[in-house]
Amino acid sequence: MTSPGGGTVATRGGAAVKRMKWSLELSLGNSSRNRGDRQSKDGDVMYPVGYSDKPVPDTSVQEADRNLVEKRCWDVALGPLKQIPMNLFIMYMSGNTISIFPIMMVCMMAWRPIQALMSMSATFKLLESSSQQWLQGLVYLIGNLLGSALAVYKCQSMGLLPTHSSDWLAFIEPPQGMILGVVLFPVRITLATLFFLLMWPVARLRLAGLSAAERAEPVRGWRWWLFHHIMLFLSRAVFFSVGFLWIRVKGRQAGLKEAPVLVVAPHSGFLDMLVLYATGLPIVVSRAENCRLPVIGALLEFNQSLIVSRKDPQSRKKCVSQICERVTSDARWPQMLMFPEGTTTNGRALIKFKPGAFLAGVPVQPVLLHYPGEPDTVRWTWKGQTWLGALWHTTSQIHTSVTVEFLPIYTPSHDEKQSPELYAENVQKLMAKALCVPATDYVMEGRSPVKKLGNLSLPLEPPAQETLRLLREHGLTSAHVEAVMNHVIDSCHSGQSSMVTADHLAALLGLKDRKMAVKICSLYSKDDTVDLRQICVSVSAASGFRSLESLIHTAFTWYDADQDGLLSADDLSGLMGALVGVPQYSITEMYTALTARGRPTEASLQDLLMTHPVYRRVCTEYLHSSGSADGNHNGIPNRKANGIK
Repeated sequence: MTSPGGGTVATRGGAAVKRMKWSLELSLGNSSRNRGDRQSKDGDVMYPVGYSDKPVPDTSVQEADRNLVEKRCWDVALGPLKQIPMNLFIMYMSGNTISIFPIMMVCMMAWRPIQALMSMSATFKLLESSSQQWLQGLVYLIGNLLGSALAVYKCQSMGLLPTHSSDWLAFIEPPQGMILGVVLFPVRITLATLFFLLMWPVARLRLAGLSAAERAEPVRGWRWWLFHHIMLFLSRAVFFSVGFLWIRVKGRQAGLKEAPVLVVAPHSGFLDMLVLYATGLPIVVSRAENCRLPVIGALLEFNQSLIVSRKDPQSRKKCVSQICERVTSDARWPQMLMFPEGTTTNGRALIKFKPGAFLAGVPVQPVLLHYPGEPDTVRWTWKGQTWLGALWHTTSQIHTSVTVEFLPIYTPSHDEKQSPELYAENVQKLMAKALCVPATDYVMEGRSPVKKLGNLSLPLEPPAQETLRLLREHGLTSAHVEAVMNHVIDSCHSGQSSMVTADHLAALLGLKDRKMAVKICSLYSKDDTVDLRQICVSVSAASGFRSLESLIHTAFTWYDADQDGLLSADDLSGLMGALVGVPQYSITEMYTALTARGRPTEASLQDLLMTHPVYRRVCTEYLHSSGSADGNHNGIPNRKANGIK
């Protein structure tokens, strides 16, 4: 039965029991359940204790959610800062060498902060629900900036950042030149190559069918006038294609009988060969290595040039004999053209002329080469742009100006005919005056210009000075450098081998950058090994760390091969090479002067260097001036204008 209030009454043992609203009979089917079981009416239902039919908010759950969001936001904000210790460990373990692993680490360290900063808007959407969103955002930003700073520092320690002015030299180029270079370089090189290759069959045809004896005689008849004019045209076409649209000629070229020899200066680079066209393709003197070059060898054969091997003394004697024979042949042979400097310079001075062009004592005609345009693109010297760079910059110009100037014929005097060195010196001074540049007595030995003092070769830029500059640039003070030199000297005295590699040198000098050690090695040798004795003696002499007497004593002990207190000529060559920083190949004259004072002992050597009118200048002028040129004895040389650098 059902109660009036919507409840039901059940009978148990004859007594009526009232069932409450919240008591459900789950055993009944859906059809037998009363709707009143799910509805309430005031006054008819007995609610359980604590029950309320009004909605009550659950604040505990909301508080827990808020704390979780706050914690998550701080985890996101502190994430970049937590990565810094791991990044520092990775930086230490990867080292500073340029290899795949350090580069990958640097890329990852640099990319992660950038990626995080780029996605900050998405990250801040999560932080918007935090009560400390601005503080968390600031911490997140600082952490990523610190990560980026670590990546930049790692790049700097690896040498990947362009922090030196020399790193930007490639970009210091007129925009016009860059644009024109992209267009003109391929077109001009293609045309020049085409004309250059056409020279090869012409050169071969001129002497085709001639025997060796006939080739040793000057070419005459149709072989000369036919192929000569074709080659002259192709030569002009090559230089026109490169950018020499017109060649200005000043003065008059002397006839063959007036001046059998043309001497050309200054010699600036391989593009100076255009003077051959302006002078009518005269005979030249070339080294034997050029004969093996494609096309070049055929052109030298076409020109009947004189070939000399620098490594063979007999070849040089034969070449000298052939030069004298041809220039005194009463016009049987064509004119001969020579570059008396024997190497390329920057044109700001004339280095000492070699006597080869003046051995025969015949009149010569000086020829000057001017490149008045700016920028100067044709220079290809021992220290500067490469031949490819010179070609690129020259072909990138709309036009490259050049002037070939013929000076009056120079007829030698009787004294000059007897002394080719005097003849060469006077012609050098004449040409230097016409060029308005100084005439120096520097010559090229290897890759470096040197000044001759007797038979000694004194470098224009001493390797010791460059070594000191590099060490100070690396952060080593004078006291540190002196301590390092003393340590190296002790190492040499210990009986260990004086020849060391660049890695060993870096460890001895305390250099973290191996490239610096390799650069120092290159100042003294052509590979990555160097003689420690040479570095110690030259640097100590240039810096003034030790007195000259003490230094000579140390060097004498090292280079006395027999340890008998006497120097041989080879020992003296090594000692003087270490003292000035470059090898000394012509030591005979100095050794003769040393033995003239008695036995070649240490005392005799010190007396020679202190009292001899020539060799004392090594100590009083060269070593002293280079070691105290700036007045502070800091080993920084006084780079006066010398016209070479």
